[in-house]
Amino acid sequence: MVISMRKLWLIIVVTLLILLIFFISGDSNPSHLKPLSYCPPDAPEMIDALAPNSILSNATRLLDGKVNGPEEVICDETGRLYIANIDGRILTYRPGGEESTFFESAGRPLGMRFDSKGNLISCNTELGLLSIDPAGKSTVLVAKSENFSLIDDLTISSDDIVYFTNATSFDGLESFYYDILLHHPLGSVWSYDLKTDELSNVLDELYFANGVQLSNDENSLLVNETAAYQIRKVWVKGPNKGKHEVFIDNLPGFPDGLDSSEDGNYWISIVSPRKSSVDHIYHPRPWLKKILLYLPKWLRPKPTRIGMILKISPNGEILNSIHDINGEAMYSVTNVFEHENTLYIGSLFNDAVGLLSLPVDGR
Repeated sequence: MVISMRKLWLIIVVTLLILLIFFISGDSNPSHLKPLSYCPPDAPEMIDALAPNSILSNATRLLDGKVNGPEEVICDETGRLYIANIDGRILTYRPGGEESTFFESAGRPLGMRFDSKGNLISCNTELGLLSIDPAGKSTVLVAKSENFSLIDDLTISSDDIVYFTNATSFDGLESFYYDILLHHPLGSVWSYDLKTDELSNVLDELYFANGVQLSNDENSLLVNETAAYQIRKVWVKGPNKGKHEVFIDNLPGFPDGLDSSEDGNYWISIVSPRKSSVDHIYHPRPWLKKILLYLPKWLRPKPTRIGMILKISPNGEILNSIHDINGEAMYSVTNVFEHENTLYIGSLFNDAVGLLSLPVDGR
């Protein structure tokens, strides 16, 4: 992408003025790390499998106005929904009925899955990795600590090994802003054996390790590196155990959730599209990013309000995509859970859970 010198200097001057005006009220950089230069390629053209459409704008809004930031939505075997709400509650809901509180804590629940015994394993911003039994009693499996500052998402094998991401070394979901600007690989993937309580490191040096999903044969994991617009594959079993590679890169936005589909493919939730100003003006210039680290929260760039979900094959091919280009029904999508030909859709900021029946337009 070519940016005129006039536009570039205008952005630089405005940024400097903002810094001078708001420096005192601005937040400080929580890290001693210096921003690194990053020159991502041009974002892919939104054509063919990525062509915008209105499919997602037709999603039904479940619990409209009754939830807030339902970051993760999953189903149990009976079709009952479990919804991670921003206020610390995990809600249960059966379509057509009333929602109720299953679990409540001080932290924000994030990724969730059921183990073989029916316990709900949940990531929590303040508590760490939890196991919650059917009665709602919780046990901390991996406590939040300096080494586990943001346990974000998880996937569970058939033999009850929990693979989970520690997104960053910073504290809290808002740290994503710093991760983008600093561009240091601070994320990691870990395993926790529910039978033996053994905790093991799987992979370090990931760019905001976010959604994670086991392959169908359970020999490998896919991990979203949200701050690098890519997905990494790491082998956890077999002769390639410990090896890793980029599975797909140069995605059209920030990948958040990563979930399996019932036809053997994967759903990738794009929480926000890329911004050309970030990719081509700020990222290549660490000194500019250093300035942006001190902007007050209310002045920072906000995610673009759109909905986007990609469907990707086990070979890393983008098969198709569904969109809500104006964010009318679904936006800031963070997870997709497929159950009996229905997609249940979570969001970082929305006030409803999405429901979309499959297939739609051949997808």
